[in-house]
Amino acid sequence: MMTLKEYADSRSISYETVRAQAKKYEKELEGHVEIKDHHRVIDDYACDFFDKHRLKKIIVMQSDNDGLKHELERVQEENEELKDAVILLQKQLQDLTRQNASLQENLARTDTLLLLADKEHEQFERVQAEIRQSHDALIESQKDLIEANEELARYHRTFFGFYVREL
Repeated sequence: MMTLKEYADSRSISYETVRAQAKKYEKELEGHVEIKDHHRVIDDYACDFFDKHRLKKIIVMQSDNDGLKHELERVQEENEELKDAVILLQKQLQDLTRQNASLQENLARTDTLLLLADKEHEQFERVQAEIRQSHDALIESQKDLIEANEELARYHRTFFGFYVREL
């Protein structure tokens, strides 16, 4: 029993070629291809079947292990940097969300003070200025929150589990 990937590696062909064969001969291979732990596993009969029915045009996989290792290391470093950036953005988003909630609470309190401050004009003007400042700060905070959300939305998880920023 071996996975499709292991079979492809053992025959120096691409995984896609083996997967396409498994799909093409699905009825003939019924009972010989199983799914275990989210991987297709084939038995000896299926291996022999694939060997006999392999296309004449074999695609040989070339591997440049050193180049791939360096590329993998570079991508892993970039992934770590992106993870750190995402974590930082999430923290900033949390801070901005807390500030936004705090500012919204302040705005609600200020509105209540406005209803009670009608008797004295000077007090009314002072409270009104506080409302403007709180409102401006809230708007700035909301703009920052929107920008942070937009920045966070630019990162998407790739097929390999890495995060990539859209341009």
